[in-house]
Amino acid sequence: MSAVLLVLVLMTVRKGLDVQHSTATIVDNFRQANQYFDERADLGSPARARDELLALRTILAELDSATEADVEKLALLLPDLQILVTAGHSDVNIANQLHGVASALQSAAGSLPGIAADANASVASVNDRLLVALDLVDRLNAELQRTTDKLAPIPAQGNLIPAPAGGN
Repeated sequence: MSAVLLVLVLMTVRKGLDVQHSTATIVDNFRQANQYFDERADLGSPARARDELLALRTILAELDSATEADVEKLALLLPDLQILVTAGHSDVNIANQLHGVASALQSAAGSLPGIAADANASVASVNDRLLVALDLVDRLNAELQRTTDKLAPIPAQGNLIPAPAGGN
């Protein structure tokens, strides 16, 4: 959708530049027409007045055709502008929805440090308990080894006192 909007914007800019160029041409034509009247108008001579009126008629015809071209370009821009306005409404709706999502994410992100601190405390507690358990296992192994070492000289007595196997 962004690519379509970009193309529409570029087309609109292009047509806007065309309209701007046509407007500049019209302004130049008006300046030229004003120059004709300022520098060359001698209404005392009927032939000169006719020539000036003919030149003015030509300029007005050019202005008319330039204005017609501008109106056609503006008419071509109108559907593009309507599409841009419609797309803009959709973008505004999406932006409003994203604002809500961003707010929810922001509040969730605010709770993450607390969750991380709780998790860190839980992991530290488990680590401490595992260290205690490892210490107890080491002490139990040491006691078992001592018992095995004490029972090693006693001969096996059937199922009641089995012979030590492998020292463990």
